[in-house]
Amino acid sequence: MNEVNFSRAVKEVKFGAWILDPKRQTITDGDVTRELEPLLFKILCYLILNNDQIITRDDLVSDVWCQNYVDNNAINRAMSELRKVLKSDKQRGLVVKTHYRKGYSFFLKTEIVYQEEVTVKATPGAIKPASKPQPAAKTKPNYLLYSVLTAACVAMSVFGITYMTKAETPLEAQIERQSVAYQESLLSWAPGRYLRTILSPSKQLLAFTFVPQGQTREMLIVKDLSTDYEKKMANQDADLYPIGWSSDSSRLFYRATKGERCEIWQVSSDFESYNKHLFDCPLQIKQGAGVGRDYFVYSKPNYRGRDELSALVSYNLSTKEEFQLTSPSLNSYGDRFLMYEPKIERIFFERHQFDARELYMTDLEGSSQIKLYESNNPIWSISYIPETHALVWFDNIENVVYEYALSEKRLVRETQLQTDNIFATSQALSPNELLLTSYPFAQDIYGLDVKSMELDELVSSKHINFSGVGGEDKTLFLRYESGVIHLAYKQGEQSVATQVPEGNYTALRHSSISGQLLLRESNTMHLYDEQFTLLKAIEVDGVVISAEYLLNGDIGYVMLGDKQSANEVYVYSQQLERSKKLPISNIVWFAQLDKHQYVMLSSNDKLLYFDIATGEVAQEVALQYTTELHLVAVGDGRVFYSNGKKVYEVVDGMSTELFDMGEKKVTAITYNASQQALVLSTVAQTNNQLIKLEAPH
Repeated sequence: MNEVNFSRAVKEVKFGAWILDPKRQTITDGDVTRELEPLLFKILCYLILNNDQIITRDDLVSDVWCQNYVDNNAINRAMSELRKVLKSDKQRGLVVKTHYRKGYSFFLKTEIVYQEEVTVKATPGAIKPASKPQPAAKTKPNYLLYSVLTAACVAMSVFGITYMTKAETPLEAQIERQSVAYQESLLSWAPGRYLRTILSPSKQLLAFTFVPQGQTREMLIVKDLSTDYEKKMANQDADLYPIGWSSDSSRLFYRATKGERCEIWQVSSDFESYNKHLFDCPLQIKQGAGVGRDYFVYSKPNYRGRDELSALVSYNLSTKEEFQLTSPSLNSYGDRFLMYEPKIERIFFERHQFDARELYMTDLEGSSQIKLYESNNPIWSISYIPETHALVWFDNIENVVYEYALSEKRLVRETQLQTDNIFATSQALSPNELLLTSYPFAQDIYGLDVKSMELDELVSSKHINFSGVGGEDKTLFLRYESGVIHLAYKQGEQSVATQVPEGNYTALRHSSISGQLLLRESNTMHLYDEQFTLLKAIEVDGVVISAEYLLNGDIGYVMLGDKQSANEVYVYSQQLERSKKLPISNIVWFAQLDKHQYVMLSSNDKLLYFDIATGEVAQEVALQYTTELHLVAVGDGRVFYSNGKKVYEVVDGMSTELFDMGEKKVTAITYNASQQALVLSTVAQTNNQLIKLEAPH
């Protein structure tokens, strides 16, 4: 067993531009100070203390995670996060080195400063705390180190559950798993679309948005769950959307929007005695809640000037002042408010990373932030159960109810719903009673002929279909069904699921040259032939956020950096089986336009035409008609993009509209060279229902 922790005599450790404070678990370069999460701090200390050797994955599992098994994805994710933390404007070089198929090592020289001001310089070779000379005759066991390691293993087994897979371990074995056929009943009979449900802290009132069939305006409804009585509020000129409740359940915060105008209001639960405008919101606020009588805590977008990035802020209703509670990573989607629980005075929020969703708990000042759990799927809402001091939430991807014991900091129960139905928003009255909306969208795939501009339906079903690509005689796509993601294809009128193993796939790509398929997961690209036989799995040391086939069959991909300006761009050669880094950053996607140029999408909505021969950007084109996201595809020497509402072509630096998708929203776009058509994955709104699920007694 290797050393894991520094002696208490160590005051600080210097390496590169950083100074590590082991007591405070912080690093600073003089300008930037960062507090390390417990796992990242432990890994960093472990690498420094054992910098005379290559640390294998088995070493990390045994000494850091203190478990028998840890998924490779968890290790990759942790090492990627550590590298992000160790980068700054002053520290740009390599700190942790990856040894291919071997492990990791600490790359920099280190200097240890002890409390007694004794300094020890360490070049490659293990760092050992200074000690008095000892007789060589007999070696005594280090009981102090053993105690520290034992305590660390116990702590990591509790707090590190989010890095575990479903493999059976002593901790996982304690999770109670069951499958239940819930009884379903309708809570409302009116035809239309039921959106965004919010349960009051008292669990007596349910607020939701409703759009009656045949209408477009969103009205606000509060339903008394004990009497089934409903109060409605509508505005002919604005859409109304619930944001959250006051801590005593007497008032509701809501958003009123008309065109580009957005306002935040607070109304009494009876919709009669109180209704007051609070402030205008340049960008739409989606979730928040009242804290006491004086504060409104909510997710505020446009953190650091990025529309899609949110941080939690606390707004003083009396003074109109606000202060920031959280500081999310710039290379993420930020923090989304979930709940304020007055009984324990804690705020819960979800931190949306590119490859994971993290559940956090913090106090009212945001000073004590504790990571509770990590999930591959979104955590849309949570409820607090005071009788068991537990959190309950519903995973609508896997149709599973999760119960998390706050006293033990771990999952204690998983309940699988025996249903193939797809649900959207959810609220938990208890682990045995759920309030849900059925899925209000149809997710279909269309082909747009770029010559005739005719739209053809390729894939339509009750299931969730996404990431469609086209072949010569079939349409391939990913389908979410019964809690899992399948690779499927449609040939003629028949849709067929392939024999490819189920996985957490995020995107699918097809090579018109070789017929290969690329299925992308967070840090792995799986390559299959036309018979769906696995050819190879390309695993990278980080998170892949986009990948495309190039014209010669190689693969261009972008790997997540600590911020978007530090994203790394690579070309993987299938012949040489290795990657080459391109001299460019600030990129989120790229593909090959012709034999001379790559087309790249920057994080600030610009198309960059990259000259392959010179390695330089030859032209920049700012995309027009911006929304939160641009979707780009290239084919036959042409560049297409969509802002979700319309499809455009970029010609001579100008955007030309090709097609208006109407009520359909584009979520993914690819080009089918054999058909000379764009393949568009879409979402369209449909009627749904408000439902209550109850477990049988």
